[in-house]
Amino acid sequence: FHSLGVKILREAIHYLGFSPQFLIYDEEDVEKLLRTLIKETFPSAVNIDLKAARSSISSAKNSLSSTCENEFSELYELYRKRMKECNACDFDDLLFLPVTLFREFPDVLAYYQNRWPYVLVDEYQDTNKVQFKLMCLLVGPETGVTVVGDPDQSIYKFRGAEPKNFDDMKARYSDFCECTLTTNYRSIQPILDTCIKLI
Repeated sequence: FHSLGVKILREAIHYLGFSPQFLIYDEEDVEKLLRTLIKETFPSAVNIDLKAARSSISSAKNSLSSTCENEFSELYELYRKRMKECNACDFDDLLFLPVTLFREFPDVLAYYQNRWPYVLVDEYQDTNKVQFKLMCLLVGPETGVTVVGDPDQSIYKFRGAEPKNFDDMKARYSDFCECTLTTNYRSIQPILDTCIKLI
């Protein structure tokens, strides 16, 4: 999803007021900027937890919220403003901003819906809310969509993965068809039996 987000943003981020030559900040860049913003905005606050602030900002973006509903709300607003001034995106923006773009510019969304007649999502059990929303936006009236995954193999809950996206998929598409693959070509039967018992 992130590489797709980069592709979309390189082509269309100017609609959101960024330059297509935007920078992608790594965690070190993000933490440096947050430290600067904290010093500028809260000079007397010595106990702001940088990791908690970063986590809160990331969670807000991954839940598609334009605000933080906690003590970091002002910092989040300033952070987003400064990132735009720096023509920079963080890792979460690579999904958050395409969804924002598609919501605010229906013509841009229609272009991308018509561009790809099929959408395939692998490892679907590890998708989070913003990934699910991006997929749903890309699937237009004439778009075919296939997802592949196993809800019993979801291991990224700490990153916001929601295996319930399988149920949301079924609910969203009335002509949804489920195909269960029952043959395993990589493991012998005792291993499979043990796994099934654990699940």
